[in-house]
Amino acid sequence: MPNIHHANQGLNPNALEHVTQLLNRYVREKKVAGCSMYITCGGSEYRKNFGFADLAEKKPIADDTIFRIYSMSKPITVVAALMLYERGLFSLNDPLSAYIPEFAEQKVVLLDKAGNKYYETPKTPITIRHLFTMTSGLAWMEDSGPAAEEMGALMRSSAIEGKGTLEVAKLVARRVGLAFHPGEKWLYGYSHDVLGALICALTGKTFGEFLKEELFEPLGMEDTGFWVPRSKAERLANIYCIADDGSLQPAEGYTSGLFEPKLLESGGGGMLSTLGDYARFCRMLLNGGTLNGERILGRKTLELMAANQLNDHQLSYFKQGALGYGYGLGVRTMMNPACGGHNGSVGEYGWSGMAETWFCIDPAEDMAAVFMTQMIPGKFDPIPRLLPALYSALE
Repeated sequence: MPNIHHANQGLNPNALEHVTQLLNRYVREKKVAGCSMYITCGGSEYRKNFGFADLAEKKPIADDTIFRIYSMSKPITVVAALMLYERGLFSLNDPLSAYIPEFAEQKVVLLDKAGNKYYETPKTPITIRHLFTMTSGLAWMEDSGPAAEEMGALMRSSAIEGKGTLEVAKLVARRVGLAFHPGEKWLYGYSHDVLGALICALTGKTFGEFLKEELFEPLGMEDTGFWVPRSKAERLANIYCIADDGSLQPAEGYTSGLFEPKLLESGGGGMLSTLGDYARFCRMLLNGGTLNGERILGRKTLELMAANQLNDHQLSYFKQGALGYGYGLGVRTMMNPACGGHNGSVGEYGWSGMAETWFCIDPAEDMAAVFMTQMIPGKFDPIPRLLPALYSALE
């Protein structure tokens, strides 16, 4: 379990040059079009921008560049839900159906030996803990199997048009089977989107309204949300991919719908943010739940969030975590740095996003870091080389 007491060691200016040189090399070698890095440790800060937000126009990454953070939305959703947990609005072991009754009727969908679908009643109901820990059985449409196929059929259908976050979650409960009995496995899926729906059910607000009032405004996260106003459109970074010839090419289809408000606000992957905004969120986590006098969560709740929640069997399915990591409430958490060849600390936690965004919190070292870029993954992962350089800079 992470220790909130800090070493206050600071950053070594000379060693930080390793970080700067590495990120410059990523841009020079066309591994990324551009990126931004933020590190804080013991009161020292490092913040630099590299490369371009738009290669064709030679528009540099700036302090106010807006990034699609995709799955880095998940820790924000988890923190928002834990705010309601602290207010006594639910317990982790409560059945989800106590708050969204439609989930009481959801079945598990499986395949027999002939490849035909059949349905079973869940051996145990989905609990709110299952949502936090991704052990609910709620699949996403990019997965394989009948549950993912049913999710894809729903999400690509007209049935969700004009529906909000809670309404779509209810449709999922009615029309999509679970990939397994709740608690059996770990699966990176739709669980945190349903956490967002739970927040709607508990508060009577849209998910976006709750986040703005209770999290973004108190933390000063002025550029974080589910869409980009037209007045800020020029600040949105382009998203790129590495082509077969090694060149960087614009990735198509990742800007559609970003400039209009959404009814369906995805807690699993729908947010956009800036380096500065997400750094504020991370400093709040590092400070034990407070920032600039605003208390968001209690210290003990953050310790619960960052503690491994999976048993050995569930951990065997945890594909998003590198060696040495477990999984807490919506975050990876380091259990054995040596196992993963990691020069970090037990209790370091964080998450990443589809466009290669990433963050970590290391309470033992009083360190937080955020990395932003806009690259569709598959051919290069910037983090494994960045981590050793980052940790080498700690005094």
